[in-house]
Amino acid sequence: MTALHPPTRASEADATGKRHSEHNPGSLGKEPVDCAPCEAPDGHPLLADLPRFHHRTPAEVLVEEAYD
Repeated sequence: MTALHPPTRASEADATGKRHSEHNPGSLGKEPVDCAPCEAPDGHPLLADLPRFHHRTPAEVLVEEAYD
């Protein structure tokens, strides 16, 4: 996804003619983005607050398969 919309872009040239890296609006940025709780696999740190043997219901899990 970053190949389609990179996190940074070249800025306008400053007084010396040098360009610098700046944030690209609309991109995800350089820092990793946390996944949604429904996309997190079992054992993910995002789910640490759930009880130890909690079985997630279909409302708590994204169960979709990619297909052509």
